[in-house]
Amino acid sequence: MAVNDENATEQLAALHVGGGEGSSTPPEQHLGQQQGSGGSTRRLKPTKSVTIASASPLTDKCFMAVAAESEFNKKVPRSVGTDRPVPSVTVPESRELPSNVLFSDNYKPNLPFLKMHLSKQGRLEGKAAVELIRQGTALIAAEPNILDLSAPITICGDLHGQYFDFLALLEHLHPGPNTQILFLGDYVDRGDFSTEILFLLIALKIHYPQSIWLIRGNHETRQMAEFMTFLSECEFKYGQKLGREELYPEFLKFFDQLPLGAVIKGYKGGNFFAVHGGISPMLATLDDINTLNRVQEPPVVGLMCDLLWADPVEEPAEPISQLQKVIWQGVEYEPNIPRQISHVYGARAVKAFLQKNNFISIIRGHQVMEDGFKEHFFLEQTAVPMVITVFTCPNYCDTYTNRGAILHIYTERFTFEQFTASPHPFFLPDFSDAFSHTLPFFMDSIVGILADLVVAVKEESPKSITEEEQQREEKLVVKMEQLKDKLRRRDAGNSSIARIRREILALKEGTQHTPNTERAVRGGVHNPPPPSSFCTHPTHIHSEPASLR
Repeated sequence: MAVNDENATEQLAALHVGGGEGSSTPPEQHLGQQQGSGGSTRRLKPTKSVTIASASPLTDKCFMAVAAESEFNKKVPRSVGTDRPVPSVTVPESRELPSNVLFSDNYKPNLPFLKMHLSKQGRLEGKAAVELIRQGTALIAAEPNILDLSAPITICGDLHGQYFDFLALLEHLHPGPNTQILFLGDYVDRGDFSTEILFLLIALKIHYPQSIWLIRGNHETRQMAEFMTFLSECEFKYGQKLGREELYPEFLKFFDQLPLGAVIKGYKGGNFFAVHGGISPMLATLDDINTLNRVQEPPVVGLMCDLLWADPVEEPAEPISQLQKVIWQGVEYEPNIPRQISHVYGARAVKAFLQKNNFISIIRGHQVMEDGFKEHFFLEQTAVPMVITVFTCPNYCDTYTNRGAILHIYTERFTFEQFTASPHPFFLPDFSDAFSHTLPFFMDSIVGILADLVVAVKEESPKSITEEEQQREEKLVVKMEQLKDKLRRRDAGNSSIARIRREILALKEGTQHTPNTERAVRGGVHNPPPPSSFCTHPTHIHSEPASLR
């Protein structure tokens, strides 16, 4: 099919790789649609026989992306071949995407081609990446601390660098000017594709500034980005000079401008308050948030910290007496011991906040959930749970075997939708190369073999060894033990190596007590659905209590 270059810019914003970008159909209307002839369908398992319409082959490939790729191939020739020993493995894109290909005539990013390029592990040219981030930063800097949004809207929780799960989610949601989507933060760290998620989120925000909404999570901070993997990912993918000294500071400026929460109106039962973590003992009304200076690194104590870090108290696992229930429901705030920062908030604090600010529930992310979501009723019978947790990373860290979930809020009801993980390219821990990753294990094994040889020789013919040779052997044993200790101390600082070593030792001992071993066994028993399958959770239809009528 011929491509009309004159209409490229206009048609670009209306297309979506694998799902009709810019579709004005709300998410609820996509459920149950049947694909016409020439298309394919995908079933949402296992709770309902619901089908999702896939895009036609033309849309799936997106002729605008094909046109951009053709232009890209002309302007930036390949420096390596495309032959593969295993044809089924896609050739990673070795060329950087320049500004004159990324941006169209209206200086908006080419969404279909950007998705395609990033899904091939392609990277952006430095100038293009900086310009894209700066455009996004300028957009969100103009937004208030608390966004004012309306139903129908879809709420997405943590994404944590899981780009290929994010792509499957976008294909399902069909983002566009009439499809409201709110992301609750934690876009980076844990997964290996944080930069890809940020580039695509920013591109979506540039295209749809009045329907794509982003708020800040606790990982969108200097403290977490440097302690976890985001900084190392920037440096690994874009180098010391560009990645660490140019792109990373631009991302930090973007993080500092992110709003802190959102109010969601239009639901029949009342308004929701959306935030990444939760509420704070320093939070009485929303004015307390509106007066904050959000353009800063969040402090380790105080209101801004709690909005990003706080958790609801865990409900009792065992049945409790009426007296214990009264005491438990009387909890306001307690130190957040597991995180060693911020607070946990109880039923009493949540009730007070909701009543004073005329909300019916708090929607937040921040915590991994086995089902991808959790409704916190605080042992009370209410039409709507007082707190709702949404976690959108399926198979978190490639070990938890959890589902991801999203929350759809409509005017009359709200419902959850779950999905499972998509396949993705593999990186070694901490983006290390194969030699560096295996060297500590290799050295540890060599030292062990040498030590065993010395002991074996020593036990075999003790009379044939002179006193001088024995002294040399004793010194050698001491040196080898010192080398072992040095390797152990170094590896102790590397959580990935330490974790693998613990798992190997556990397997050798015939035990399965490590968290990852438990998860592997649990995942094998439960047999999760195929990758990228979606399923809907039973719908909540609001029934107003007498007090709300």
